[in-house]
Amino acid sequence: MCSWLPSIWIFGKKEKEQDHEDDSVKKSQPINLGDSAAVKHALDACAVEVVTSNYPEDYTHSNHNIAFGLLACALAAVAQFYPKNGAHVFYVQLGCVLGYMTISTLLTMYMATYGKDFIVSTYAKPASPSDTGITVVGELPRFSHLYKLTIASKETKSIAARQSVTIEKSITEWFYEDGNLAEDIFRKEVEDLLKKYENSDSIKSQ
Repeated sequence: MCSWLPSIWIFGKKEKEQDHEDDSVKKSQPINLGDSAAVKHALDACAVEVVTSNYPEDYTHSNHNIAFGLLACALAAVAQFYPKNGAHVFYVQLGCVLGYMTISTLLTMYMATYGKDFIVSTYAKPASPSDTGITVVGELPRFSHLYKLTIASKETKSIAARQSVTIEKSITEWFYEDGNLAEDIFRKEVEDLLKKYENSDSIKSQ
């Protein structure tokens, strides 16, 4: 467990003994609060659930990743099962290996360029087709207790693009000492951030 947890937790308000929250507060399965990846995953998953309950999710980037992966697997399968006594077997296998390397490189570049930050991307709300979709970015640096969530327009150059909004707080605001996530509290903050984004000014109006 990270060294900052004991000192930080003295000031944390999510203690089991301080049950000033209603008993109906929803809690998830406990996680290790010293594992920043697990903490981030829990917060990201909850944020995505809130956002996609309001906006239709855009699976374009995921589908591209799957397509690249399937093509790479197909080339690997051809290289593995092509008859060893077949004509031009050396060139077939060489082509498959080079093709696999090329596709893997392109996939890495694609993910680094288009999908390295956001945890979910959406389309515009059906009721507001003139708006843009949104992207949601969750950040929790290693060994840090500060989680940052940002909501921004997916098409920043669109006339309908809005100013991005951000919330940054210590994870002690949303977790109990035993590692349970107070989901109702965190969900409410994400919902409020989403409303703040929807009420923010257009970038073009600035």
